[in-house]
Amino acid sequence: MINTKYYEDETFEPDSLDSFDESEFYSCTFKNIKIPEVSFRNSSFIECRFEHCNFSNADLVGARFKSSEFHDCKLIGLNWCSANSTDELVFNNSVLDFNVFQELKLNYLVVTKCSLKECDFSGSSLKKSNFSESNLKSSTFNNANLEHADLTLSTNYYIDPELTKIKNIKLSLPEAMIIFKVLEIKIE
Repeated sequence: MINTKYYEDETFEPDSLDSFDESEFYSCTFKNIKIPEVSFRNSSFIECRFEHCNFSNADLVGARFKSSEFHDCKLIGLNWCSANSTDELVFNNSVLDFNVFQELKLNYLVVTKCSLKECDFSGSSLKKSNFSESNLKSSTFNNANLEHADLTLSTNYYIDPELTKIKNIKLSLPEAMIIFKVLEIKIE
């Protein structure tokens, strides 16, 4: 039988926690924790805040994230599809390169001022999400729903309107011109 550890309203800093596995965290704050390849297996993070953490290549199998925020974090190479649930996530000024978000329901996702290089959002529902001021170089949105999403001041994205729902999407020039190029519309 698994003994789940429960933490509420606590602040964790380096070396203050032995393991994240099989744990429940409610309204906790994590500061300056740098543990690449850490395991979050079967753990829950509800209304938690992560600041200046490095969890690159973390194991998210069975993890649950709800109403959690990541600020100035490094989260490279995560597969969010292996998590149990991901609701109401906020990422600010963080590096999320090479993350996989395929087929997830991530409506209202907030990812501002982030690096999202080579991320895969294929088939995901991203309605009313905010990607403003983010670098989306080589990220994939095929068969995703970006209706009402905000990509203002974002850079390096490629969205094919024939493969992606983009009704009422917010874009900025000159990056928005890629849509016209894909549709073979010439502006003189």
